Amino acid sequence: MPAISFVQLAPNADHRRESGKRYEARCRFCDTLDRIIERIGAMHPISILKYGQRQVVNAVKDLPDAAWDTPGVCGFWSVKQIIGHLIGWEHYFEEFIAPFAGKPIPTPHIDDYKVMDEDAYNDKYGTAAATRTSIDLMAEFQTVNERVMTLAKLISEDTWRQLGTLPWSDSNDLEDFVVYGYYGHKYEHAAQIVVFRDKLNQQTKA
Repeated sequence: MPAISFVQLAPNADHRRESGKRYEARCRFCDTLDRIIERIGAMHPISILKYGQRQVVNAVKDLPDAAWDTPGVCGFWSVKQIIGHLIGWEHYFEEFIAPFAGKPIPTPHIDDYKVMDEDAYNDKYGTAAATRTSIDLMAEFQTVNERVMTLAKLISEDTWRQLGTLPWSDSNDLEDFVVYGYYGHKYEHAAQIVVFRDKLNQQTKA
């Protein structure tokens, strides 16, 4: 099964259309994504959610302050902007799964996505993050993820695997959304940050 980015499982999404801009620099690990997803696909969705978050957190651990602002990590985006972008989709995912957990919440990010094209949504949460501090970004990223995990633990086993629960697909379930969208998306960006750090290390040694 091909790798699917976060929004490719969402309606009206065509994540790959940006390949000429932000996603042109495909990381060296992306060819292994299918194999990794095949392995984690046997895991419980809760574990997959934890694993995806850990991938990103580990990728930025001890990143020098100046490196957070360096462009070109993902297209023209810096690490800051990648994290801002992931925050936007973390909020989206929180709002999306809340009803499945029996805890519906306001949906400002889903509402944004409904009226914006994907570029505009990513600009609002990704590109604009350049003005924020790395500490602030990571604090929000972790806080929203904690809320996601709380909601995810309230979702029943049957609901995770029930076809027809995604409003845009009768052939995928909520677990598919977690594996191919949520985890795959975080994996892709974490890998880009790892590649960027490798380049920094090579430059330092040169």
